[in-house]
Amino acid sequence: MQLVTTGVIVDFFVKFHLSHDLSDGFWIENDILLGQGVFIQVLNSITELENASTKSKEQAGDSKLEIDLAKVEPLIQELAEFLKDDDTEVAGVLEQLKELLRGSEYSEKLEKLDDLIGQYDFETALDDLKTMAAKLKLSLD
Repeated sequence: MQLVTTGVIVDFFVKFHLSHDLSDGFWIENDILLGQGVFIQVLNSITELENASTKSKEQAGDSKLEIDLAKVEPLIQELAEFLKDDDTEVAGVLEQLKELLRGSEYSEKLEKLDDLIGQYDFETALDDLKTMAAKLKLSLD
């Protein structure tokens, strides 16, 4: 990849200098070396971003595997009961769920549930909880 990048750099600077009618070889060589350094830095940055993206995707995939359904299921059932009763004392259960599901695809859903509960929209919160439970393949009695 670096060889290709170097070729692109050389081609760019040669065309640039020829189009500007510069004949001092010293400047062309220095510009090529400078340009090569810049392009290599850009290439390294792109590689780092790709690696970070891959690592992030792997971590997101791992977080799905780390969900302990044996701990999550009773909390979801307890939360559902609170919501059915329009009970605002759900904070403790919700915080426990947030901790267990932190970093998973369900983190945002729990934040939305928290907002709905804060607005006393228990019916919508319960519907959203049922949807989340279904995705986790859990049943709400």
